[in-house]
Formats: sequence, C-alpha cells, structure tokens
Amino acid sequence: MSFVEQQLSEPPVATPRYHALDGLRALMMFLGIVLHGVLPYVASDMDVGMAIQDRGAADARYGLVVAFIHSFRMPVFFVMAGFFAALLRDRRGARGLLINRFRRIVVPFVVGWLIIFPLVAGNEHFFHVGGGVEGLRTVFNQFATGRLYANPNPSYLWFLYYLMMFYPAGLAASWLARRFAPHAREVFHRAFRHVLQSAVRPALFAILTALTLWPMSLGTLDTPDSFSPSPAILTAYFVFFGFGWLLHAHADLLPTFSRHAWKQAALALALFPLNVFAIVVLLQTWPDFDASARWLTIVTGALIVWLWVFGFTGLFLRYFDRPIFTMRYLTDSSYWCYLIHIPIIQWVVSLLTPVGLSSPMKILLTIGLTTAVALVTYHFGVRSTVIGEWLNGRRYPRGRAAVVSTPSARRDDPGLVTRQQTEQFRLSSEQV
Repeated sequence: MSFVEQQLSEPPVATPRYHALDGLRALMMFLGIVLHGVLPYVASDMDVGMAIQDRGAADARYGLVVAFIHSFRMPVFFVMAGFFAALLRDRRGARGLLINRFRRIVVPFVVGWLIIFPLVAGNEHFFHVGGGVEGLRTVFNQFATGRLYANPNPSYLWFLYYLMMFYPAGLAASWLARRFAPHAREVFHRAFRHVLQSAVRPALFAILTALTLWPMSLGTLDTPDSFSPSPAILTAYFVFFGFGWLLHAHADLLPTFSRHAWKQAALALALFPLNVFAIVVLLQTWPDFDASARWLTIVTGALIVWLWVFGFTGLFLRYFDRPIFTMRYLTDSSYWCYLIHIPIIQWVVSLLTPVGLSSPMKILLTIGLTTAVALVTYHFGVRSTVIGEWLNGRRYPRGRAAVVSTPSARRDDPGLVTRQQTEQFRLSSEQV
C-alpha cells in the first residue's frame, strides 16, 4: 500500500500539539489588530474601512503597511483553519467537528455580532457628534428607532461567517470524493503531494489564486461587506482553506517547508513594491482599467501570498515548533483579543485625536493600548471563565502552570508512553 493510500484509508495516530502552526494562526489574528490600528491614520479619498479617523495625523504612506499585511494575513489564517479543521475531523469525526465548530465559531460569531455591531455603530455616532451628553442622546435615538441596525453586515467578524460555510463544504467535498470517486481522490492526492514536493510550489499554487483574483475589483483580495456571500470572495478564500485541509493528510511533508523559507520570504518582500506600483497605476486610472497593470497586480499578488504561506509556515516550523510559554499564552488569548479590538481602537483613536503627538507615536499607542486592554480583559475576565471555555475549548488557570509541556517518555516504559500519547491526543484536539 502506498503512503497516500495509507493516509486516505487509516486514521492517523495521535500527534503532539502543532505549536508552530497554532502560533502562526495567532500571529495572523494579532496582525489584524495592527492593521486596524493603522487604518484610522491612512490618508485616502477612498473608504478605508474605519469610520473614526484622525485626519490631522493621517499619511498616505501608512497605506503601505495596510497593503502589506492584507497581502497575506487572511490567506495564511485560512490555511491554518483548514489544517486544524481536518485534524479535528480525523480526531473526532464529522459530527465532532461540527459540534466543536458550532461552539467555538458559530456561538462566538452570533453572540459577538449581537454585542459588537451595535457597539461599533454606536461609537461611530457618539464620536461623530462630539461625544458627551449629545453623543449619548444620538446613540439612544439611533438605537430606539432601529437606525443603529440600518446596514447590518458581518463587519470584521466576516471570517467567522465564512468559516461557518467552509466547514460543511469541506466535509461534503471529502464525503463525495470518498463515496463516489475514490480512484479520482487517490489520483488527486498523489498530484497534490507531488506539487507539495516541488521546488516551485508557490508559483504552481499561485496560478489557481490568480484565477480567483480576476473577478476582484482591483485584482486584490476583496473583503466582504454584506451577509450575502460573495461567490468570488468565497472561492478565493476557500482555495486557502482547502489547501490547509488537504495539507493535513500530508503533514509528514511539513518539515520540508523550512528549507527555502527565508528565500521565499525575501522574494515576497522583493515583489511587494512591484505589486504596489501596479495597484497605484490602477487607482490612477480608476474607474477605467489599465489591463497591463491589472494583470501585474494579479500575478504579483498571487505569487506574494503563496510565498508567504510557505515562507511563514516554514519559518514558524523552524523556530517555534516547541512549547513556549509566551507564545502559548498569546495563542490562547488571540481569539478574544481579536473579537473585542475594534471598539477599543475606536475609543483610543478618538481620545488621542486632540493630543499633540506625532502620527507614528499615535499609531504605536493605538496598537499598544488596544492590545494591552484586550490582554488584561482576557487574563482577568476570560481565561479561566466560561467565555474562555467556549473560545479555547477549556478553562485555564491564570498562572504559568496553565501552560505545561508533556514530559518526555522513556522508550523502555510502555506505561509512560501510553500516558504521554493520551496527553498529546488531548492537546492536539484542544488546539483547534
């Protein structure tokens, strides 16, 4: 029986926690705080996605930071989400995956949206009229008349909304392939494995992403702004989710990701100015299209995102594939920090607007204060509570003892190995 046949027919044994991939997923969440912390200071005639802005400290150059983070953040996150979804499916079955995702994705999205959407909209109305009593009166009137909900949308929680569609889609695709096309499934996995072992794998996967970028307005990944799913955006991000899902069946190849990680990261950085140049040309000719600039945007953007997918994964596997207390703590806190960060950013930006500080200092304070408040509320109000259980799968004590590594087992002690495998199974199931 070939390796691929074994992977597709036999359930995998319990594996240790994927510390590196878990940390990488958390980094993408925290980069969301950085991105949204910079947005209020981007000088632009276009909608930058943040209603509360500090025009006095704005600078168009900050748009480069936003563009850079946007070029890879959500794709890398969806790759990790797909990988851990497949891991959970193999550990607990399809039913276990759906139950787990309902608790940790659907419930946080519904509850979070019901609280966050009116809070974000209320903050916007409050500060637009200058705050104070008049601001409170405006917010109350908007709430009482229902105008606070005039334009309901998933806001920055859209990724949870899309994940709610990706999990059933992944399960359905796997079941259909296994049930009706087992031979084609085997051939597909062989081809996928062959591409994963290729030296030019980022370019090969970039071809597929380039096709999904064509329907986008600027040839870059769009962000949903409605509860009506965008087929183009769904398809583009499902490519990354599906890649992560398939990658789990070939997790033995993960060590190969570290071989050229620095080169891939360097090439992605080198291509970024070319991608920015093409986007600027497109914006200057808007609403008409410069065909050459649009193709250059699509090609460089697709290459950049896959270079970062492989580069980031390889770098984290090389340097962070071990238990690290700080990284584990930040990983556990990342979900909560992301859920609540926008309302905090709104208040920080509004309070800093009249303060006579340079814009770089304001940006650093916005990001730093937002992260600090989010972490403090996580530590004292979430980590060891029922909220933490819903977000992280369990309640953690607040102390350092909450993060423990599984002790190494002696090879001549079968009983100790068994206990170690049991603990590894628990950790690998909890991390998703």
